Amino acid sequence: MTRYLLLRVLGVIPTLLGITILVFGITYLIPGDPALIIAGTDASPEVIDQLRRRWGLDQPVWVRYGIWFGNILQGNLGESYFSRQTVVQLVGNALPVTLELAILSLLVAVVIAVPAGILSAVKVGSWFDVAAAAVSFVGLSIPGFWLGIMLIYVFGVYFQILPAGGFTPLERGLVANLQSMILPAIALGTFASTQLMRYLRASLLDVLNADYIRTARAKGVREWAVLVRHAVRNALIPFTTVLGVQMGYLLGGTVIIESVFALPGMGRLVLTAILNRDYQVATGIILLIAAAFVLINLVVDLLYPVLDPRVRLARPEG
Repeated sequence: MTRYLLLRVLGVIPTLLGITILVFGITYLIPGDPALIIAGTDASPEVIDQLRRRWGLDQPVWVRYGIWFGNILQGNLGESYFSRQTVVQLVGNALPVTLELAILSLLVAVVIAVPAGILSAVKVGSWFDVAAAAVSFVGLSIPGFWLGIMLIYVFGVYFQILPAGGFTPLERGLVANLQSMILPAIALGTFASTQLMRYLRASLLDVLNADYIRTARAKGVREWAVLVRHAVRNALIPFTTVLGVQMGYLLGGTVIIESVFALPGMGRLVLTAILNRDYQVATGIILLIAAAFVLINLVVDLLYPVLDPRVRLARPEG
C-alpha cells in the first residue's frame, strides 16, 4: 500500500510540470506589453527598453520560462510589476476570501444536492423527480454572473436585507462576514448543486438496483436502514469524486463571481493582473489554482478506501 501511495504521489509530478508549461505559455500569449503599461504611453523608447531588460521581458520565451521555473522551485512566484509586492504576499491577502467563498459555495451545493438527489432516486418518476430534473436543467442553463446580479437586485437593492457587494472580514464579526458572503456563495454553489444532484441520483439508482439491496430487503431490513447503511454509503464514491472536482472548479470559478460582488479574492486579483498584463501575478495565481485542483483530486482518490472498505489500494502489477 505504501508503494502504491508513493507512486500515486510521484505520478502527480509530471502533471504539475505540464501545468507550469501550459500556464506560462498561455500567459505569454496574452497581448500587450507590461513595460509600456508601466511606463505609460508618453514614455520614451529608452525607458520602455530599460523596463523590459529589468523584468527580463527582452529574453526569449524559453529563457524566461527557465528563470520563472527555477524561481518556483525555490518558492519564489515573482512579484507584481506595479505594486512591487510579491505574489506570495498578494495571495496571502486574497486566499482567505476565495477559500471561504469556495467552502461556503460547496456547503450550499451539498445542502441542496444531497436531499434532492436522494429523494429523486427513491421516488424515481414521481412529481418531485420530474420537478428536480427541471430545476437542475434550469440551474445548469443559468450563468453564475446573471444569478449573482439577480440576487444583488432582489436582496441587496429591493429588500435591502443583505449587502449588495463588498467583503467584511471575519475579525469584524461572524454575522457581518456571513452576510457579505451568502449571496456570492448561493450564486456559485447553485450551479455546482445541479451537477452533484444529478450524479448522486444516477449513482443511487445503480446501487438500489443491485442484488445485495434486494437481498437486504428480502431479509426484512427496514427501508431507511437499506438506504442509509447500504445504498447511500456505496453511492458516495462517485459522488465524492465529483465533489472533489467541483471544489477545484469552485476555486477557479470565483473570477466572475468575485468581480460581480466586489470581493478581494484570488479570482478578482488574477483578472486584474491579466487586464494589466501583470504576468508574474497572473501566472503565479493560475499555477496555484491548477495545482490545488490536481492535489484535491489526488486526496479524493486516496480517500476511496475510507469511504468503502471494499476498495483496496491494490499493488500495481509488475
